[in-house]
Amino acid sequence: MKKTYVLPEELEARSKRLHEALKKVGGAAKFCALTGVSQMTISNYVHGRDIPATILVKVAEVCKVSIAWLAAGEPGEVSAIPLDNSIRVRPSILAAISESYGLINEKYGVDVGIDWLHETAARTEAYVRHREARDAEEKK
Repeated sequence: MKKTYVLPEELEARSKRLHEALKKVGGAAKFCALTGVSQMTISNYVHGRDIPATILVKVAEVCKVSIAWLAAGEPGEVSAIPLDNSIRVRPSILAAISESYGLINEKYGVDVGIDWLHETAARTEAYVRHREARDAEEKK
Protein backbone atom coordinates (compact mmCIF):
# COMPACT_ATOMS: atom_id res chain seq x y z
CA MET A 1 0.00 0.00 0.00
CA LYS A 2 1.30 3.42 -0.95
CA LYS A 3 2.04 5.71 1.97
CA THR A 4 0.61 9.20 1.85
CA TYR A 5 2.72 12.16 2.83
CA VAL A 6 1.35 14.54 5.43
CA LEU A 7 2.98 17.94 5.78
CA PRO A 8 4.75 18.47 9.13
CA GLU A 9 2.60 21.51 9.97
CA GLU A 10 -0.55 19.44 9.38
CA LEU A 11 0.75 16.71 11.70
CA GLU A 12 1.59 19.32 14.33
CA ALA A 13 -1.89 20.87 14.11
CA ARG A 14 -3.55 17.44 14.23
CA SER A 15 -1.43 16.50 17.26
CA LYS A 16 -2.55 19.67 19.04
CA ARG A 17 -6.20 18.86 18.30
CA LEU A 18 -5.66 15.32 19.59
CA HIS A 19 -4.16 16.68 22.80
CA GLU A 20 -7.11 19.07 23.16
CA ALA A 21 -9.60 16.22 22.60
CA LEU A 22 -7.86 13.99 25.14
CA LYS A 23 -8.20 16.73 27.78
CA LYS A 24 -12.00 16.41 27.42
CA VAL A 25 -11.86 12.92 28.97
CA GLY A 26 -9.22 13.71 31.59
CA GLY A 27 -6.04 13.18 29.57
CA ALA A 28 -4.25 10.48 27.65
CA ALA A 29 -4.03 8.03 30.56
CA LYS A 30 -7.80 8.17 31.13
CA PHE A 31 -8.45 7.75 27.39
CA CYS A 32 -6.16 4.73 27.31
CA ALA A 33 -7.90 3.20 30.31
CA LEU A 34 -11.29 3.69 28.62
CA THR A 35 -10.26 2.28 25.25
CA GLY A 36 -7.41 -0.16 25.76
CA VAL A 37 -5.15 1.83 23.44
CA SER A 38 -1.62 1.85 24.86
CA GLN A 39 -0.20 5.05 26.30
CA MET A 40 2.86 4.67 24.07
CA THR A 41 0.64 4.60 20.98
CA ILE A 42 -1.25 7.74 22.00
CA SER A 43 1.99 9.43 22.99
CA ASN A 44 3.35 8.80 19.48
CA TYR A 45 0.30 10.51 17.93
CA VAL A 46 0.38 13.42 20.38
CA HIS A 47 4.04 13.92 19.46
CA GLY A 48 3.48 14.08 15.72
CA ARG A 49 3.01 10.65 14.19
CA ASP A 50 0.21 10.35 11.66
CA ILE A 51 -3.01 9.08 13.25
CA PRO A 52 -4.72 6.12 11.52
CA ALA A 53 -8.47 6.19 10.83
CA THR A 54 -9.20 3.58 13.52
CA ILE A 55 -7.69 5.81 16.21
CA LEU A 56 -9.39 8.95 14.82
CA VAL A 57 -12.75 7.19 15.07
CA LYS A 58 -12.05 5.98 18.60
CA VAL A 59 -10.86 9.41 19.80
CA ALA A 60 -13.85 11.15 18.20
CA GLU A 61 -16.28 8.72 19.81
CA VAL A 62 -14.78 8.74 23.32
CA CYS A 63 -13.84 12.43 23.43
CA LYS A 64 -17.10 13.58 21.80
CA VAL A 65 -15.43 15.55 18.98
CA SER A 66 -16.03 15.34 15.27
CA ILE A 67 -13.70 13.30 13.11
CA ALA A 68 -13.64 16.18 10.62
CA TRP A 69 -12.37 18.55 13.27
CA LEU A 70 -9.84 16.06 14.61
CA ALA A 71 -8.48 15.12 11.19
CA ALA A 72 -8.69 18.45 9.37
CA GLY A 73 -9.51 21.15 11.89
CA GLU A 74 -12.12 22.75 9.66
CA PRO A 75 -15.45 20.97 10.08
CA GLY A 76 -17.51 23.69 8.41
CA GLU A 77 -15.67 23.47 5.11
CA VAL A 78 -16.61 19.89 4.34
CA SER A 79 -20.36 20.44 4.08
CA ALA A 80 -19.95 23.79 2.32
CA ILE A 81 -18.32 22.19 -0.72
CA PRO A 82 -20.77 21.23 -3.46
CA LEU A 83 -20.87 17.49 -4.09
CA ASP A 84 -20.41 16.26 -7.64
CA ASN A 85 -21.77 12.71 -7.85
CA SER A 86 -19.38 11.86 -10.68
CA ILE A 87 -16.28 12.65 -8.62
CA ARG A 88 -13.53 10.03 -8.75
CA VAL A 89 -12.32 9.20 -5.25
CA ARG A 90 -8.66 8.42 -4.52
CA PRO A 91 -8.07 4.86 -3.33
CA SER A 92 -6.45 6.10 -0.09
CA ILE A 93 -9.55 8.11 0.81
CA LEU A 94 -11.87 5.27 -0.09
CA ALA A 95 -9.80 2.88 2.06
CA ALA A 96 -9.95 5.19 5.10
CA ILE A 97 -13.70 5.76 4.73
CA SER A 98 -14.29 2.03 4.19
CA GLU A 99 -12.41 1.30 7.41
CA SER A 100 -14.66 3.73 9.30
CA TYR A 101 -17.72 2.20 7.62
CA GLY A 102 -16.69 -1.23 8.90
CA LEU A 103 -16.07 0.11 12.40
CA ILE A 104 -19.52 1.71 12.56
CA ASN A 105 -21.18 -1.48 11.37
CA GLU A 106 -19.18 -3.63 13.80
CA LYS A 107 -19.41 -1.32 16.84
CA TYR A 108 -23.10 -0.49 16.61
CA GLY A 109 -24.47 -3.39 14.62
CA VAL A 110 -26.00 -0.85 12.25
CA ASP A 111 -25.53 -0.90 8.52
CA VAL A 112 -25.30 2.79 7.67
CA GLY A 113 -25.62 1.82 4.02
CA ILE A 114 -23.39 1.83 1.03
CA ASP A 115 -24.81 5.21 0.02
CA TRP A 116 -23.26 6.66 3.19
CA LEU A 117 -19.91 5.19 2.20
CA HIS A 118 -20.07 6.66 -1.29
CA GLU A 119 -21.30 10.07 -0.18
CA THR A 120 -18.73 10.34 2.62
CA ALA A 121 -15.90 9.30 0.29
CA ALA A 122 -17.04 11.79 -2.36
CA ARG A 123 -17.35 14.60 0.18
CA THR A 124 -13.90 13.82 1.56
CA GLU A 125 -12.41 13.81 -1.95
CA ALA A 126 -14.14 17.13 -2.71
CA TYR A 127 -12.77 18.59 0.51
CA VAL A 128 -9.23 17.40 -0.25
CA ARG A 129 -9.41 18.88 -3.76
CA HIS A 130 -10.73 22.13 -2.29
CA ARG A 131 -7.80 22.29 0.15
CA GLU A 132 -5.27 21.47 -2.57
CA ALA A 133 -6.68 24.19 -4.84
CA ARG A 134 -6.67 26.70 -1.98
CA ASP A 135 -3.11 25.79 -1.02
CA ALA A 136 -1.96 26.08 -4.64
CA GLU A 137 -3.63 29.50 -4.90
CA GLU A 138 -1.92 30.68 -1.69
CA LYS A 139 1.48 29.64 -3.07
CA LYS A 140 1.07 31.88 -6.12
